[in-house]
Amino acid sequence: MQSPSITFDAPLFMIMYNHDNILDASYTSIVPEYKDAGTYTYAISARPREEYKYNRYNRKDLQFTINKLNLVNVTVTDVKDYKYTGKDITPEVTLTYDGYTLKEGTDYNLSYKNNKNPGTATIVLEGINNCEGTITKEFEITQSNVYDISFDYDNINVPLNTSTVIKPVITPNFDVNITYTSSNPSVATIDQTGTVTALKKGTTTITARATNGKSATITVTVTDYLMGDMNNSGRIDITDITVLVKVLYGMIDTNDYYLAVGDMNHSGRLDITDITVLVKTLYGLI
Repeated sequence: MQSPSITFDAPLFMIMYNHDNILDASYTSIVPEYKDAGTYTYAISARPREEYKYNRYNRKDLQFTINKLNLVNVTVTDVKDYKYTGKDITPEVTLTYDGYTLKEGTDYNLSYKNNKNPGTATIVLEGINNCEGTITKEFEITQSNVYDISFDYDNINVPLNTSTVIKPVITPNFDVNITYTSSNPSVATIDQTGTVTALKKGTTTITARATNGKSATITVTVTDYLMGDMNNSGRIDITDITVLVKVLYGMIDTNDYYLAVGDMNHSGRLDITDITVLVKTLYGLI
């Protein structure tokens, strides 16, 4: 901000005698150039007029204060709305006051709130040093139709009379409304939370459709297998864990049966997570 420099062309004080100012009114006082907010003291001397007997200068100490600039009094540039990108959106703003452009980090700090997902985002501007006060500026992040929908796998096995949740992948990752349908609801149904319920043996195709019209499909096969029964004994025991480990690490050749009962997390493939789920199932942890 511009430094204050004040010139006075008339006396700041008077000494009166018989209703007459005895001081010379021709002096000029210059205030030193101070930039920072605060209270300052300077001295002023006045010379008596010639017709009076005073022959010395009269001095007076005066004070003046430079107040902090409150950000409520500054002008902030408008912020446009943005489309969702999956990343933090950090628009720049310019703050001005009486022709002076404030500097970030010197006059104010800038931060953001809720500036990633669709909705109302907020820019927070906090005065520092010679500025004070906090102001905000809002902008909108709107949902973009530029995204893809897919499943991580093509098919899953679901045991009869059980339920599992399936969720498609949205790229870039953000929340969109998904509508689910089942091509054969007599085999398996799906509700709008993505929960598949297996009703009878068979196969159905689940379609997940996003609001931008794009869709993804996954095949659901309902089996009457006991999930985790790797040795086909009709129950789950420690031997099933051993078999699953051997199948996963190639010590036993895999087949459709192993894939059907060993896919404990319904991912469409066998992996280390299936062993974890099987152990938890055996010991009643899930």
